[in-house]
Amino acid sequence: MPGVIIIEGMAQSCIILYAAIKPEIAAKHPIYYLGNADIKFLKPVFPGSQLMLEATHRKIMEKVGIASVTARVNNEIVAKGEIIFGIKL
Repeated sequence: MPGVIIIEGMAQSCIILYAAIKPEIAAKHPIYYLGNADIKFLKPVFPGSQLMLEATHRKIMEKVGIASVTARVNNEIVAKGEIIFGIKL
């Protein structure tokens, strides 16, 4: 599975995290921007694998968020890192 697809999934999990923490802002349908993705790939992911994504907030403000992200296959970490994203209201 291409790394860019894994990063996209991680970024989308950050949006879900943001919406859970700031539902009043997420309800206004803001635009989300990827600011920086510092991801380390530890193992390959093959088509057909079940990829589990986890995002944990480090800092969530009104217009920016920083999250630690992890991708697992069979409970083994295959990629991890940090994503910084912006929100345009």
